[in-house]
Amino acid sequence: MSAHDTESRDLAGAVFDLWSAAGKKTELTVNGWSMRPLIDYGDTVLLDHAARDIRPGAIVAFRRGNKIVVHRVLRRRRVGDEWVYVSRGDATVRHDPPVRQHAVIGEVLSLRKQGATAWTDLRGARWRALGTLMLLRDMLQSITPLPRLGGNAALRRIVALMLGGQR
Repeated sequence: MSAHDTESRDLAGAVFDLWSAAGKKTELTVNGWSMRPLIDYGDTVLLDHAARDIRPGAIVAFRRGNKIVVHRVLRRRRVGDEWVYVSRGDATVRHDPPVRQHAVIGEVLSLRKQGATAWTDLRGARWRALGTLMLLRDMLQSITPLPRLGGNAALRRIVALMLGGQR
């Protein structure tokens, strides 16, 4: 990593810290596939930088090196006076390395599918239920490997029904 990369990351961290202190919300365009089928490449998420009580099932954005990762929190534990999270993308098999609370830049509140104009609020009961489903899947996979269900075809159908055709 060059000195420029370190300065850029430190500056970005300082900006996110300021936004967090101010309770700011920002939009972020996703450039990956790890949260499919819910969040696809090119979708936009709305981040709440002031979110403090992040629980398993929530989707968060966090800093990992010079990148921002958007993944679901599976578990959390206290280490001293800070939360440490276990997370992973809905479409991935492996967990991320532990994420410390200070690396979290915000919780995902809403989603706008690419090409859509309407936002989907991800804080409602049905979206919390999807988060619970993903937590159960993770718990079952820790006991025994689960089949991929045709590339998560069942999960894709559930999300499509929940979005009501906003694809």
